[in-house]
Amino acid sequence: MLGKYCKPVVSLLGALFAGAYFLLAPVNLAPYLLYVGCPVSQYELPASLLSDLKPVPVAIPVCGAKQFCRGFYFRGKSRTTVLISHGQGNLIPHLGMVRAAHSAGYSCLIYDYRGFGLSDGRASTAHMLEDGVAAYDYLEKQLGLSPKEIILMGTSLGTGVSAHVARLRPCRALLLVSPYTTLRRAVCDRLPFFSIYPDFQYSTLNFWPKPSLECLSIEQARVPVTLVHGGKDSIIAVSNARELRQRLKSGGRLVIQEGVEHGRVSVNLVADELKAFSQASKFGI
Repeated sequence: MLGKYCKPVVSLLGALFAGAYFLLAPVNLAPYLLYVGCPVSQYELPASLLSDLKPVPVAIPVCGAKQFCRGFYFRGKSRTTVLISHGQGNLIPHLGMVRAAHSAGYSCLIYDYRGFGLSDGRASTAHMLEDGVAAYDYLEKQLGLSPKEIILMGTSLGTGVSAHVARLRPCRALLLVSPYTTLRRAVCDRLPFFSIYPDFQYSTLNFWPKPSLECLSIEQARVPVTLVHGGKDSIIAVSNARELRQRLKSGGRLVIQEGVEHGRVSVNLVADELKAFSQASKFGI
């Protein structure tokens, strides 16, 4: 009698497992877990930021000028500009990094990727990588900056974008705050369940295309590279930054702020590391 029901039950459980496996695949969950762009109808900048900074709205053309990435340019004491590629959410929660750049004496451009904030289009890994390059090109072509006047800075999810731009475009220096080696590792460290999925699930379609979001490409960097990480980061383990530091062919600097969680790295610490780049004379990828 038991055998009569055993086969249907096993078949049902197998079907449920297979359904859950494909439903929870990284390529399917990416739009909900990775591209948290927090679209808005307008940006509401905090009054504390506006009191001494004068943001200039910018529209960065992408996709043959059919779409635009929105953001802000903040003029500082120096013409040298920090290009910030931020983490999840729109640019508003990441304005502390603008404060860091301004405190270091630099100008700053922060932008939202397509599908984030006020920017046009749909969010995807491919778009994020393209948008990072477009933002660099905007500084070079529209504002007339030379490569030695551009510092690339990425935070969290955006570190992969900045690393990608640094591979394709020359710059003065590269600063990564809370970087990961690969997106797959970052995901699996946080959610071990996703280790059961093969690599192609992280590198297919529009969500994880090749080139994918990763920071391993910085190992060939020929510019000053600084990595900053919180010692108690439970979102992106600090071991990612340690491995990246070991991989750097030209050295580099690793700064770990002990006892600090993800997204809580000191703005003053970041400002100090940015100031150090003012002495950097070597640039070019």
